[in-house]
Amino acid sequence: MMAVDWQSLAAAACVALAAIVVVIRAVKLLRGSGGGCATGTCTDCPQSAPEQPQAAAQHLVALDDAPPPVASDGGRLETD
Repeated sequence: MMAVDWQSLAAAACVALAAIVVVIRAVKLLRGSGGGCATGTCTDCPQSAPEQPQAAAQHLVALDDAPPPVASDGGRLETD
């Protein structure tokens, strides 16, 4: 009888799991039941709507308008 090491068993389990996933997805695709709100493929679902950025997240400051850096002791940092 041929000896099988643990790496071969782990690889075979990964291949078997991948084959099962492919078969399940193919069956869902052929049946037409692969979408819905839980998967994010439904355009009428609130989850599929793009999120509106919050007002605070849109507040940008140009580097030219930024205040100069201040050292931890309160003095100005020297920049070249």
